[in-house]
Amino acid sequence: MINKIYLIQAHQYPEQLFRMINRLNEEGTLFYIHIDFKSDLNEFQKIIKGENIFFIENRVDCIWGDFSQVQATLNMIQEVLKIDYNPNTRVVLLSGQDYPIKSLDFINDFFEKHEGFSFINIENITQSGSHHLKNLKAFKLNHSSQRYDFTMISKYHYKSIIKGIINRKIQFKDLVLIFKTKKLPFHITFYRGSNWFSFNYLTLQKIIDFYNDHKNDLEFFFKQTLCPDEIFFHSILIHLKKDDNTINIMPSLTYDNWIREGVELPVTFKKKICMSYYLNQSISYLLENLIQV
Repeated sequence: MINKIYLIQAHQYPEQLFRMINRLNEEGTLFYIHIDFKSDLNEFQKIIKGENIFFIENRVDCIWGDFSQVQATLNMIQEVLKIDYNPNTRVVLLSGQDYPIKSLDFINDFFEKHEGFSFINIENITQSGSHHLKNLKAFKLNHSSQRYDFTMISKYHYKSIIKGIINRKIQFKDLVLIFKTKKLPFHITFYRGSNWFSFNYLTLQKIIDFYNDHKNDLEFFFKQTLCPDEIFFHSILIHLKKDDNTINIMPSLTYDNWIREGVELPVTFKKKICMSYYLNQSISYLLENLIQV
C-alpha cells in the first residue's frame, strides 16, 4: 500500500475537518494541517488529535486570491520535506471542506495503479480566456486581508484603478505601474487550473527545489498576481516536465463546480446529492485521457 500525506488548508468548520480526517485515516497516512492565522487554532486542536496529525506552527493570514494561499501550502510542504519519505509517497492537497466519496480501498488501489502520475488540472493561460492573461500581467495591490479588497493596476484595469482612487485606496504614484512590465527574469510558460493537486513525493521535491533556486524572483512576481494559487505550481510543474519525462500529468481528482447558476460558488454539496456520479465520470476521464502539453 502506498503511504499518503494529506496537506489540508482550513479556516472554519473543525467538526467537518474531524470527519474528513477520520474517513481518510489509516496506517501509513499522515496529515499536515494549516489553519488560517485569523482562525482559532484551539477550536481545531481540541477535537482533532492523533500521533499522525500535525498542525503546522508557521501559519499565515490567508487572503482570497493572494500569494498567502500559496505560502500556506509551501509552509506545509516544507514541514513534510524535513523527513525523508519514500519517493513514491503520495502527497495530496485538500481543503478543510473537502470530503472523500470513495472508500479507502478504492483510493489505495487507484494510487497504486497510477503511482507515477501527478494529478492537477492544467491549461495554458493563453488558451483559458483573455481575462486570465490580463490579470497575470497586472499588478495586484492589497489593501487589507478582506476578500476583494485590492486594486488591479494595468492598462486593462481602468475600472479597478478608478475605484481605487475614488475610495482612496491607491495614490497617483501607484499609477506608474501602468507603464511597467511584470515579468520573471527567466523564461517560463504560464499554466493555470484548480489549485488542488496530488503529487508523488519525488515530483514535489523537484518543484520545491526549483522554488528554492528561484525563490526571490518567484515570490516577487506572484505576490503581485491575482489568484497565484491557480498558477504557481502548475507553471513550475510544466516547466520541469519539458526536460523530465518521468513527470506524467493527469486531471485533478478533486471535483469542484464553478459554473452552476444561482448559488454561491464553488458549489457546496449536501448529503442528499449523489456525488458518485461525478467521481465516476471523473475517473473514467482520467483513465482514458492524459493531458498533452
